[in-house]
Amino acid sequence: MNASTPLEEDARVSKVGFAKIIGKDLDYVVNKYDIVLGRQNKNRSVDVSLGDVKSVSRQHARIFYDFEKKGFFLMVLGKNGVLVDSIPYGPQSEPIRLRSQSRIQIGNDVCLHFLLPKKLSRVFNCKRKRKADDAQLQDAAPPPAGPPPSSFLNAFLDGIAGNATNNSYM
Repeated sequence: MNASTPLEEDARVSKVGFAKIIGKDLDYVVNKYDIVLGRQNKNRSVDVSLGDVKSVSRQHARIFYDFEKKGFFLMVLGKNGVLVDSIPYGPQSEPIRLRSQSRIQIGNDVCLHFLLPKKLSRVFNCKRKRKADDAQLQDAAPPPAGPPPSSFLNAFLDGIAGNATNNSYM
């Protein structure tokens, strides 16, 4: 994993985060550009512990922000794979782009949702575009080439830091 950046160390980021992962008995604020999900064990820690379910590997998946592609991605590390929005992916798969409300399923027992803050789309003036059967958010991510500039950070974090609840995410 990468060393933390000044942006990751900002107190507002630790409160609000870049994204959120929710599931049964889980409400995790993503406040780093790179996190690992998996089964907790005493020899190696994970950022997001998914319990003691045998279908979950000790390091099952990695969620990271790709600055060149301007988005969050999931890389499968575990041999049992992952379903993202009902599509199966294995350890040999290319990283999968995560969108707000992406459904991540590991085995039969672990179901999570990846959420981006609502105000992120307002900062970048992103609009929803209709598809035949549902609406999907167009790419809404910080600018490329390294951590977002402080102007982005201030506009984004100041806008939602005061009321960071599940309603702050879409």
